[in-house]
Amino acid sequence: MRIGILGAGGFARFMAQEMRRCDGIEVVAVASSSAERAAEIPGTRYFSRYEDLLTDPEIDAVYNALSNHLHFPWTIAALAHGKPVLCEKPLGVNAEEAALMHDAAVAAGVPLMEGFWHLFHPKFALMRSLCESGAIGEVRHINSGFTHEWDFAGNYRARADFGGGMMLDLGCYPVSTVLWFWPDAHVTSAVSLAHEVNDFGTDMHTEASVTLSQGATATIAASAQRPPRRWFEI
Repeated sequence: MRIGILGAGGFARFMAQEMRRCDGIEVVAVASSSAERAAEIPGTRYFSRYEDLLTDPEIDAVYNALSNHLHFPWTIAALAHGKPVLCEKPLGVNAEEAALMHDAAVAAGVPLMEGFWHLFHPKFALMRSLCESGAIGEVRHINSGFTHEWDFAGNYRARADFGGGMMLDLGCYPVSTVLWFWPDAHVTSAVSLAHEVNDFGTDMHTEASVTLSQGATATIAASAQRPPRRWFEI
């Protein structure tokens, strides 16, 4: 499979290396506004326009590694060209975008996947199997979070209008995992426990308590203003 990458930021360059470790995968092209950054992904053809990559018949699938607010328009465009898409998280900046992207993939008849590595990790599979077997009894509450200390000055993650904020950047991990445990569940109510914003009004620290449709509860934290920690407690 020949992969074309939209974007040439740090994570795009990292993922290009990882993809090349997989049998049957070739990273063949990069589309970016920066030729200099794209050159850091060797062995690829360069496109200065995203649309040109999407119309290239020699590209089988697309990895969308653009900033969050560009996930929706360029994933929709890739699907319209019949390209399967691996889209970096978050899939969209709101539920409406995610639903439209899902519908576009169904209409095009091609796969669309959000870049959540953790859902494929053996530790998570083991935890769910233990819960489903009743080994720890009835699951009543999950406490999960992803925090670090980072100055996002000048970074799109500090701008809400660019799809920034810690709930979208980091909080989507604990949220997705909580819902992954109960595929048929949905959030029935949510209460904010903490909410700290920067000068742009973008959340840099968020904690929330949610109630799920099957009766369990969860607390979720995402922060750029707390010591580094990743946790998932059942």
